[in-house]
Amino acid sequence: MKTCLIVEDSALIREVAARIVKDLGLAAKEADSAEAGLAACREARPDVVLLDWDLPSLAALDFLRGA
Repeated sequence: MKTCLIVEDSALIREVAARIVKDLGLAAKEADSAEAGLAACREARPDVVLLDWDLPSLAALDFLRGA
């Protein structure tokens, strides 16, 4: 099964996104911070990343460069 990593600091937005992703037939993994998202990417590369553009500790483009 394809996986989608949801990197979002809002628990509510992560929950809604995970429901949508699961309805689309993907397995959803969640990260509540940029650091947790990068660690998840290093551990097991997801097929898709749904990324919050404005994470508090790391900008989205910097996240993508580090993943």
